[in-house]
Amino acid sequence: PSPAPAPPLDGTTLPTTAAPPAPAAPPMTVHVFKKKLTKALDALGGRYAVETAPGVRGNLAPETAVCASGQRDAHYGAVLPGLVEDILRRAPLRAGETFADVGSGIGSAVLQAALTTQCARATGVEVVRTRHAAALEVRTALADEVDAAARASLEQRCALVLGDAFSDSTRKPR
Repeated sequence: PSPAPAPPLDGTTLPTTAAPPAPAAPPMTVHVFKKKLTKALDALGGRYAVETAPGVRGNLAPETAVCASGQRDAHYGAVLPGLVEDILRRAPLRAGETFADVGSGIGSAVLQAALTTQCARATGVEVVRTRHAAALEVRTALADEVDAAARASLEQRCALVLGDAFSDSTRKPR
């Protein structure tokens, strides 16, 4: 009998079972990814608008807890596709391996790894609620810009998780 399929990702939790590797599809080139990401961000008002939306760059109301952990502020710095490309060139991901981004912000590095490599899984963990919400919006906008195979790859291989990377509730069960 076939194993049960992995549960769908809802953007807030990790699956309780390992997701099966995505079908081998040729990865998107970084050049194409950059174009698609730019179009997705433009659909949301542009990179600047997404990254400077209330609560994304920093907490404008310091008396309010903005993090899943109750923390009141967390520094934000964008990781652009060129840097991710350089990192992935220096430490290439092979089929079956996992890309993890702790402090994944608006999710672009995770999305890039999921679409431009053969990794089995790309997971981003973000502690700031507004950044996590922005990442989910970026993923949705990017899914609208890519073909069906790339959309399926995002659904199967990309997890954007709200949580504290050091919390037991965020860790994948053993």
